[in-house]
Amino acid sequence: MEINHWKDRVRVSVSFCISIAALVLCVLYMFGRGSVDHLNLDRKTIGFLVVALLPWLMDRIESFKGFGFEIKQKLHAQSIVIEQQQELLNLMFWFSMEADMFDTLKNLVESGQFTHNPKDNDFYPIVNAQLKELRNRGYINTDPATIQQDENIGGGRIVTDLGKRFVSERKKLEAAGAMDKLQKLSPLTQ
Repeated sequence: MEINHWKDRVRVSVSFCISIAALVLCVLYMFGRGSVDHLNLDRKTIGFLVVALLPWLMDRIESFKGFGFEIKQKLHAQSIVIEQQQELLNLMFWFSMEADMFDTLKNLVESGQFTHNPKDNDFYPIVNAQLKELRNRGYINTDPATIQQDENIGGGRIVTDLGKRFVSERKKLEAAGAMDKLQKLSPLTQ
């Protein structure tokens, strides 16, 4: 069994600790009773052995009811679905910004030279609308109406820490193939 996910590592570590503790308690109980020479299994000894095995059998047990508690494996399956849905929501957040607006924000952060030119009738209306929306979302700290003609706004000069973090996180996700994962997780593609 290969262990990749940190939660799996924690689960295996906890299972190992529970099993060792139960076995140690079982041996100490047997020594305390003086029954180590001959195998005399009573309820407590069997209980310790069951507790030692239980963490390793949990993946195979659908449900268990006894000793005043109930374990249902379906909760585990539901938690996996919830984790996938949470991952989908997280990815949807990071990719909710339109690609061209993200490119503008990324250029504001990464490009040393990004000049504001309100006289350019081809690109200015689009860029100005994007700058207004980036300001509304809290990604830049300057009102586009106050930016001077040919002012260099690149190099992260007007980008907030939130905007810089957004660019950094989305670039990491894009590099890790998150867009493909988003499409695979999407309920519309299933």
